[in-house]
Amino acid sequence: MDGIALVALTEEEFNRRAPQAGSTLYAQLEIWKAARHETWRPAPWSEQEQTSPKPAPPGLPSADDMSDDEDSESVSASAAGAGSGVSAGGKAKSGSTHIHLWQFLKELLASPQVHGSAIRWLDRSNGVFKIEDSVRVARLWGKRKNRPAMNYDKLSRSIRQYYKKGIMKKTERSQRLVYQFCHPYCL
Repeated sequence: MDGIALVALTEEEFNRRAPQAGSTLYAQLEIWKAARHETWRPAPWSEQEQTSPKPAPPGLPSADDMSDDEDSESVSASAAGAGSGVSAGGKAKSGSTHIHLWQFLKELLASPQVHGSAIRWLDRSNGVFKIEDSVRVARLWGKRKNRPAMNYDKLSRSIRQYYKKGIMKKTERSQRLVYQFCHPYCL
């Protein structure tokens, strides 16, 4: 199988071909595809820089235009998307318009000037973050997925599914609303 065919595989196809590690392999491929587009993204924001989000480049969909075929509330649902669209900061993550919850959380974390009261890094280098306003984060995720009934209970269930996939893990000292990305997802 060549690279073009590999990146076109859905998560369901990865799971069928590699039942033990399909979800992890698919998630890792998503990371690599996202990292491929890191080169044109502006440097991380500093307090001296402007505090409004940068618009998406012309021709690319905005963050509000994106949706996700992956049903984060259900482990059994399959992901039909192959990429993650464009983040709120204008970063192209791939050619598709799909986004996973973990990528969405990283989008919010990347814009502390906009979302800092809802979610923030506690230890960026180790991928540890805290959801300060669970209602707001769930509402934003529900808006992105066009699911008005989204609530934090459903969102946190989805986050816990990432423990099995090796994308996130419990923090060493368990704290309410504190989560940690696993390496390399914390990069």
